[in-house]
Amino acid sequence: MLIFLLDQRRFAIDTASIEGVMVAENIFFLPHAEPPVRGIITHRTELVVVADIKGLFSKEESTSPPFTIIILSKDDRRFALSLGDVSPRFVDKKDCTFLPANEERDEYLSAKMRYRGVLFDVIEPEAVYKKILESFQ
Repeated sequence: MLIFLLDQRRFAIDTASIEGVMVAENIFFLPHAEPPVRGIITHRTELVVVADIKGLFSKEESTSPPFTIIILSKDDRRFALSLGDVSPRFVDKKDCTFLPANEERDEYLSAKMRYRGVLFDVIEPEAVYKKILESFQ
């Protein structure tokens, strides 16, 4: 699991959906894209759409580089999440306990996770991908 703290909230993403983590100085503007889409980057010679994670959970955006970028993939689809200047870390999934998400959760979350006694919200990449697609319609 990849874990990180963002605006006093703890999040986790299953590493099964992570293709890579990188730092980018620039995220290039994408015309007609609406939040949470931040822009595009190149990853292994491909253009990848980047969603700003702050834009998913608040009205704010990450504004200053460098940006920590998580490249996510599902089937043949690639997309990315910008964490701003947040530094994530990897933890072993077997050290985590998973709990069902409550009914009032954000639409981008799939469950709760406990790691070393601390609760994390688990991000559902498929829901983020759907939001990215919606921003272009």
